[in-house]
Amino acid sequence: KQLLLFVVLASVGILVIFFLIPKPIAPEPVPVVDAALVERGVEVYLASYCGACHELAVADTHGMFGPAHNQMAAIAQERIQDAGYNGDSQTPEDYIRESILSPQVYMVPEYIASSHAMPAFTHLSEADIDAMVYMLAHQN
Repeated sequence: KQLLLFVVLASVGILVIFFLIPKPIAPEPVPVVDAALVERGVEVYLASYCGACHELAVADTHGMFGPAHNQMAAIAQERIQDAGYNGDSQTPEDYIRESILSPQVYMVPEYIASSHAMPAFTHLSEADIDAMVYMLAHQN
């Protein structure tokens, strides 16, 4: 009888300890960046002369007629939330794509008066646009 009581109490104790001790929180997996796709995006960016107007550290460009493209995913998220934004994008990637293909949808307030309006890059292939969007979305 004492042995049974001991086994029951020990089992209850183990269960209490199991449920009360905080479990370590597993870190979120770090997304793997496709270096080849980033490199291809930089090639398209440079070949399209984006750096003549835009600054982008990974491409070593220092343009000054348009907004910088460093940290573009965070900037895109802010712009989607901007009251002046009239586009349909819901994600940073969609916003970047929209900005490449239809730049007139949203004009960055600091550049509205610029005489250097961004052209639409509709002549680029879908693969090249995908590479540039991916590259810009992965800039820190």
